[in-house]
Formats: sequence, C-alpha cells, structure tokens
Amino acid sequence: MNWSAVWQRALDSLQSFYSPGIMAGLATAFLIAGALNVFVPKSFVLKFLGPRSNQFLAYSLAIAAGIILSV
Repeated sequence: MNWSAVWQRALDSLQSFYSPGIMAGLATAFLIAGALNVFVPKSFVLKFLGPRSNQFLAYSLAIAAGIILSV
C-alpha cells in the first residue's frame, strides 16, 4: 500500500469538498447564526419555542424560520 497516494487522494477529496461555494455558504450560515445570537434575546426565543409554548405555534415558527434561512 502506497501511503503517499492514499494521503494525496484524501487531500484531493478535502479540497474538492471545501470548494469556494461550500465555504461561502458556511460563512453566511455562521454570520446569520451569530447575528441571531446577538440581536434576538433568549427570552423572546423561549417565549415562542420553549417547553411551555403552544406546540402548533412553535412548530409553525420553526418551519417558517427554516424555510427563510434555507433560501
């Protein structure tokens, strides 16, 4: 077994996985998550998505947020 070829193939796979498009999407996702963490109070999130909230409302908000954030 040629370990040099194995390592080269692994590095090539990583390079193709972390393409500029993937990195741009990850950077955008981390920026949005950070902005939500800073600007949306925890009490507001727990009010609508916490254990004592209305389940129908919580699921509806989670679905809407997922759709908005995935676009």
